[in-house]
Amino acid sequence: MPGVVGVIGAGTMGAGIAQLAIESGHPVLLHDVDAEAIERGRTRIRTGLERRAARLELDCATSSRFVNMT
Repeated sequence: MPGVVGVIGAGTMGAGIAQLAIESGHPVLLHDVDAEAIERGRTRIRTGLERRAARLELDCATSSRFVNMT
């Protein structure tokens, strides 16, 4: 199993890095001093994964596996 990827900062860049790590199969620990920023980051990640799944025409099981990792 791949190692955990820690991302400090849940803004646009942090969410993008976290999304890439999730897509690569790594568990991700997202940290920010602001709890609301973490929720916004999770929403960005979930939306990005859903868009990517639609673009790649992934089946429901595969796309939901990624989305459920957030």
